[in-house]
Amino acid sequence: MITFLETSGGTNGEYVSFELRVRPHGFAVAPHIHPFAEESFEIRSGMCTFVADGNERKVGPGEEATVPAGAVHAWWNAGDEESVAIVDFRPDFKTEEFFGLAQDGKVSGKTGLPNLLWLAYIFRTYNEFGYIVKPPLFVRRAVLGPLGPVARLFGYRLPHPYP
Repeated sequence: MITFLETSGGTNGEYVSFELRVRPHGFAVAPHIHPFAEESFEIRSGMCTFVADGNERKVGPGEEATVPAGAVHAWWNAGDEESVAIVDFRPDFKTEEFFGLAQDGKVSGKTGLPNLLWLAYIFRTYNEFGYIVKPPLFVRRAVLGPLGPVARLFGYRLPHPYP
């Protein structure tokens, strides 16, 4: 569950801040990269595991983790209780729009990713925000590129704003 604390509009795009709650052993998204944004986490409760550029680290209440721009990373709730983290993106790249999909239940609980048509449409719109690591870029371009117009034909539209 995502609750925005500071939005892009209130910070002139400098950053966005939100509270993120993740169920026990749940995760936010598959390994991914934010090419131009730093992502920082302050863990309020629970235990999270972060893997950034191959380095794994457990982070508990009162601790912080920062993922620099361009780092391949993933993270998940490593504990048996809900984790709560305050997450900041600096600078903001349409974060509220992207997480609107998650808030509306349009992402998989297993992968943290939306369906293939949403991925195709997102691939065209959110490259500055971030992208998944697998499949490789040439495969993403070959498969998702042509599907973008198909997604639009089926009514997929962005932005999909967070309520």
